[in-house]
Amino acid sequence: MRNIAAIILLFTLSCKYNDDKVVIQKKIKEVQVEKNNKASENFKNDCTQIILNLIKGSNLKNPFKEDLKFEIIHHNAVNMKLRLYDANDKLENSVGWIVFDAENMRLLDITNDEENPQKLEFDKVLWNKTISCFFDNDKSFCFDTNVEGTKNEDCKTTIIDMDNIEECLFKNTNIEAVYSKLIKEHLVNDSEFLKKILPKLSENVVVNQKGIIDIYYVINDDEIEISVNYQGGVTVIKMQKINNDVKQIITYSAD
Repeated sequence: MRNIAAIILLFTLSCKYNDDKVVIQKKIKEVQVEKNNKASENFKNDCTQIILNLIKGSNLKNPFKEDLKFEIIHHNAVNMKLRLYDANDKLENSVGWIVFDAENMRLLDITNDEENPQKLEFDKVLWNKTISCFFDNDKSFCFDTNVEGTKNEDCKTTIIDMDNIEECLFKNTNIEAVYSKLIKEHLVNDSEFLKKILPKLSENVVVNQKGIIDIYYVINDDEIEISVNYQGGVTVIKMQKINNDVKQIITYSAD
């Protein structure tokens, strides 16, 4: 009888262990799915900001340029059509139309005449990032930013776990110039909240706007680090002087 009781007890404990194990595995899976969904949403938001920066940094003439938002009306393997609207307009009335012609590597303003579009000038690095986001990083649609006549920089984008990492090497320049370029060309999300001129000393700036809590600047002689702290994540900008060049790494991370 004792042996039978021991076997029953052992069987009961084994079942409980297996049930607990299943519950734990289910919880782990749920957490991982939630993290993946959040990472995917953050990546989508980053891509949206990249294409907005591309449009705002172009020579597009639009009275609502600084407050533009867009809706993708058409998207296939070779081009994308965008409807522009004013972010401050609750009715989201159209204020412009853009064609992202990936196949022919052109950004076209068709607001006034779809048959005779205006060919826009734009940042080729931001173009390449948009290709990475919306066209499966098809290199045939990308500009070579290292050839003569283009901007003197070498950039790449990688995704590791929940982090979207953009790394660039700017040649024959300094940190102040690279920082100024970052601000002027909107090369990082929410760049309008960064100081227009790089601080000389480390400091913390309280923002409390657009989900940004604060921005912390760490300033050293040959290296800076800027942390833009959001309620749901952080963007870290690092710039390091390497001989005559500057290495810049922007990491978008979710909690």
